[in-house]
Amino acid sequence: MMKSPTHLAFMMFTAMAGVSQGFVIVAFDMETMAPNAAAAINQSATASTVHSTVTVGTLDSHHNGSSNSGDFGISNTYEGSQRNTFSHRGLDQTPYWDFTVTPEVGETIALSSLTFDAFARMNLAGGTAEVDYVLRWSGDAFAGVLATIAGPQANATDRVVLVTGLSADLSSLPHQTSAFTFRLEVVNKGGTNGVWSQRGGGIDNLTLSAIPEPASALLGGIGLLALLRRRR
Repeated sequence: MMKSPTHLAFMMFTAMAGVSQGFVIVAFDMETMAPNAAAAINQSATASTVHSTVTVGTLDSHHNGSSNSGDFGISNTYEGSQRNTFSHRGLDQTPYWDFTVTPEVGETIALSSLTFDAFARMNLAGGTAEVDYVLRWSGDAFAGVLATIAGPQANATDRVVLVTGLSADLSSLPHQTSAFTFRLEVVNKGGTNGVWSQRGGGIDNLTLSAIPEPASALLGGIGLLALLRRRR
């Protein structure tokens, strides 16, 4: 059956809209971390997903040079899923995670969002365990704040709280053709003592997503239209 021009145009628009929803270019699920129970040790996670448009380094934890950074960066497992964890014991000098993404030659990356899961744990008698997360990037030498993301809060009643899909909108950033680095900082909002299993938290399933360039979406729609015309 011959498609009407309106029908063809609608189908092409639908295809373009589907493409523009974005796709994951980097993902870290923390399962690649080497389990380590030593205090005050930085940890790295290898990316579990890397899209062909980029290359990417490891997700690294950083104490920022203090012996009081406690358990930041330790690999721990909760409910069967490995996480990059931290203690609320002396979270000084703003410890953070970071990773670097490099577009392949000729690629232009239009960033969409950064998402991750987070959990908080509080097994002491009283008080809370809560952090916020601050996202920065190398585009301004980490001077500005791209997003402040409220994390979960655990207390004596809700001893472990897990939230999924925490997100920062990156769609307003300029398109990238060269290497860039994201830094996710831990900001302590409550709790100053205890090991990670008593008062702490962590992150998991961190993903960075991008939106195809308009030209790519248009080519996809044109390709669909050409295919439909051949099948008339």
